[in-house]
Formats: sequence, C-alpha cells, structure tokens
Amino acid sequence: MPKEYRRWIGALALLVALAAASSTALGADRSIPDSSLFDAAWGDPSPFFSGLVVAEQTRSSELLAEGATVYHVDMTVDAALSTVSVEMETAYTNREDDPLNELVFRAFPLLVGGSIDGLSATVHGQTAAAATDATSGVLAVSLPEPLDPGDGLVVHLSASIRLPDAPTGHYGILESLGDSASLAHVLPLAAVYDEQRWHIEPPPAYGDVTYADSAFFLVRITAPSELAIVASGVEIERSEGGQTQSRTYAAGPAREFYVTVDADLDVVTERVGAVTVNSYAPPELGASAAIALGIAAEALRVYEDLYGAYPYTELDVVASPIRAGGMEFPGVVLVGETEYGRAVRPSEEPADFFELALAHEIGHQWFYNLVGSDQIFEPWLDEAVTQYATWRYFDARYGAAGAASFANWVNGRMLGLPTPPPAIGWPVAAYSAASYGPVIYARGPQFLKLLELDVGRETFDAFLRTYVGEFRWQLATTEAFRDLLASVCSCDLALLFAEWVYGN
Repeated sequence: MPKEYRRWIGALALLVALAAASSTALGADRSIPDSSLFDAAWGDPSPFFSGLVVAEQTRSSELLAEGATVYHVDMTVDAALSTVSVEMETAYTNREDDPLNELVFRAFPLLVGGSIDGLSATVHGQTAAAATDATSGVLAVSLPEPLDPGDGLVVHLSASIRLPDAPTGHYGILESLGDSASLAHVLPLAAVYDEQRWHIEPPPAYGDVTYADSAFFLVRITAPSELAIVASGVEIERSEGGQTQSRTYAAGPAREFYVTVDADLDVVTERVGAVTVNSYAPPELGASAAIALGIAAEALRVYEDLYGAYPYTELDVVASPIRAGGMEFPGVVLVGETEYGRAVRPSEEPADFFELALAHEIGHQWFYNLVGSDQIFEPWLDEAVTQYATWRYFDARYGAAGAASFANWVNGRMLGLPTPPPAIGWPVAAYSAASYGPVIYARGPQFLKLLELDVGRETFDAFLRTYVGEFRWQLATTEAFRDLLASVCSCDLALLFAEWVYGN
C-alpha cells in the first residue's frame, strides 16, 4: 500500500476514534495549563504515532481522550553518572469516584539506597507541599483544593535524584556503575488509585515493583555525548552541544519509562514485520548479541501469532550488568551480561537459560505491559503467565523436544519446594526469597499447563488471546482471569483455583 494512503487511513481512524471518545471521556476537555517543557498538547496523540504500529494508534488516541496520565520530562544525567536532575510535569485526570486531596507517586530510588533531593512542587503554578517517605517509597503532593472526579490538573516536580552505586535490592536495575547506569523507575510514577486508596505498599527486595496504569511519556534526556542511550519508545528529536547530547523519546501507552546509558554499546538490527528489533551489547559480546537478535525476532513472531500484535515499532534488547537473568520494561528488555557469556554454546539444546531468559522477558510485553496487573500482590498474573508463554515459545520453535526440555527445567526448579508446595497466587512478601522463584516461575507455569490440558490447547489459546484483547492497556486481576477463562471454556474452575492459586 502506498505510504500516502497509509497516512490517510491512519488519520481517518484517528478522527473517528476521537469523535467517539470526546462525548464521554472524563479527560477529553481538561481545563489545565499547557506544558512548559514541550510544545505539545496534553491530549495530542501524534507525538507517539511513530512508535506505534498503525492498529495501535487509534487505541492510543482513545486512551488519551479518556484521560490517561501524560508525563512530560526533562532529565539530565551528570558526567559521573551518579545523579539525574529532573523537571517533570504530570497531567493527571481523576478517573475515580472520589475527590482526591493529594497526588501520590511511587518513588523507587528511595527503596534501593538512592535519594531525592531539592524537591519542589507546584500545581498550576501554585506552590504545593511535597514530601517523601523512604520506608514506603512514596512522594506525595498535597493539592491546593480537592480534585473532583472528571477534573484534571498538572503537577510540576523538580528534584535531583542520586543513584545508588550499591543498591540494597531489586537486582541493580537502578544503579550507577561509573561507565554505565541503569535508570529503571528513576522517575516518580503516579500510583494506582482504586477502592478509596492509593496502592503504595512497599515491595520486598526480590520480585518486581510495578503496579501502574498505562500512560504516555515525552522525555528529553541530556547526557554526556560519548554515551549510548537506549530508552522506552522511539527517538523523535536529537541535538548535540559541546560535551552533551539531548535526545527526546516518545513512549506510550506504557506502564513506565526505562533508560540505560552506557559508554560502550554496539547494535545489530533485524526487521520483523512493522517492528525494528535492536540488540545492544558491548563489542566483546557481539557474537552473543547476534544470537540474542535471532531469539528476539523469533519470540516476537511466536507471541504475535499466539497473543496478538506487538504494539510498538521498536523492540530493544540490551546486555546489562544487572544482577538478574533478565528484566522487562516497555519496549526494552534486559538480559544479564553474565548470561551473554554463556550464549555461544556448542549445541543447540532447547531451553538454554540465555534463550529462556530472553524469550521470557519479551513475553512480558504482553503480560505486564499490554495487560497490567499488581506485580507486588499478584505476581503470578504476569510472571507465571509469561513463563507459560515461554514454554509455548520453545514448543513452537523446537517442537516436542523444546517443550520437553522446558518441562525438565520447570521440574528441576520445583525440587526444593516443600510438600505440599505453596500456592501460586500469594503476594511476593508471602514467599521467602528462596521459594519465590520456584513457586512463581516453575509451579506457576505448571498450573497454566494444567489449565491448557484441562480445557484443550485451542480453547486455552483462544482464551489468552481474548484476555489480551479485553484487558489491553487495562489492569487485570486473578478473579478477572479466572472468570474470563470459565466463560470461554464453559467450565467450573473453582476447585483448581482453590488448590493451586489460593491455597485453600
């Protein structure tokens, strides 16, 4: 199809979506000030279109019209890679039934040995009280007047965020290493509000930390010019000036925004349909980066076939010095550099951990980012479901041998669990650090496999595709997962969930 026709069709779809949403959306007519950081209207979806496949552009327009939160950020990384200076405007619409007296942000640096200094806040230009709590990892801004349901506002935050050089937990996903820095969760992120409360429960030092509504991010990053920058979304603007560079990224819809800066990264690239897959690694890991690129491209094909289209035009895979096998972020997945050292192997044995980790993290683009959930209180919903999807990846790529090899890996992880083993549906904190992994990453996919065998693979595949479609950019719960499956399979799942998920 000629390019000009694709543009015309996309524009027409956008107009239809905005017209449909404008009559009912809470956030469609925000009486809030313009951004002072970017020349972009808060509800304008066009900056994000280059990072979204055509089919996703209409939905992003609808989300903005419905009042999705928008972040405009100007962040500067210092030459020592130890401090990030942040100016951030958050356009927030109250989509709940209660008036809000404060806007609460999750402030992850406080939980891992970092700090937030020089904090100031304004609401529509009026100074507002802002306070942090290192115990809960919370940054709360008191509002000059209650924010009624359907109303919106802009909170402007300024702060200097010091990065830990020896994090107290969470695998080093926020850390300065001198010549590189991983900036996971460095930006304050509006907490989820429902049932008359903010979800601000502090996470354990293991497991994931994200529980977030889908949002939109325009982020300008200024950093030393010699560094490579990899971030969520796509680069839409850049400039160079002396010893620094500035790059602007547009990302969204997305659960959060990730950045890594590194002095020494090469990249190899492959095109998969509408998606550009980039594999970044230090030069000495170039052979492994090429292997990672092939795995990522194949995983993208498998998951799109099973669960629907990947939403973005870019997928970045990064070799990272994090102290975990891998970690997921919107549009970016990390795999530990130690695993890259094991990627070049003499055999093509299925379920090699390098491939397992990479395929798993890419699966999170569907189960965590597209379909959100509470990763602190219901970790099985993203981790176990993604691990089951990884099982299906090995089955699709290697056939019965791949499925059997993955099953052997799962069974091996289960060996240390007590009898009877813990249920899979508990909060992260209910497990010890030693039992969390085997329960969630091994017993969890065993349960999903049991469901597949119980209802039939075709039915279970149809269910998961429906699940992704119905909860796309929304938040799912265990009960929503169970009830939708019961509806699709027309079966009673109460006993299975009682035994495996709830532990009754």
